[in-house]
Amino acid sequence: PKSYTPIPSNLQEYAARAAREMLNGRVFDGRTVAASLASDVEFDRAVAGEWLPPRVPAGDPTLCGILRVRGMPFEATKADLVNFFYGMGINEDKVKIIVGGLDAVSTGEAFVEFSGDDANIQQALMKDKAVLGVKPIEIFRSSLEEVQ
Repeated sequence: PKSYTPIPSNLQEYAARAAREMLNGRVFDGRTVAASLASDVEFDRAVAGEWLPPRVPAGDPTLCGILRVRGMPFEATKADLVNFFYGMGINEDKVKIIVGGLDAVSTGEAFVEFSGDDANIQQALMKDKAVLGVKPIEIFRSSLEEVQ
């Protein structure tokens, strides 16, 4: 999600740069902030909702598929991945955490299926290198064959 914040004109330049420096790269709720300066025109367009990406019709195959997640904290759960990919068309039934060894502990890898009306695998791919828990994770396209 994007957020725009207006700053009074007498403080604009200084405050805007300070806010960008303070927020850029910070992680909130597992999501990394990418802060940048926006013009008044860009702000007005955002307020009007024009910055929102257009929704592709349900069932679009370019928004569905399977991703492989690597580098997760070993204690990460299915619920953690559902929260990480919030709003992108997954639930716990669509997450498979890979376990290995005699004690069946997590390997730090998982497969996640994106399907249904809310699926947005393109948006999910943009979260590559974002932080889950305390670690940045890697996200790759995968397939049903690789899951099996």
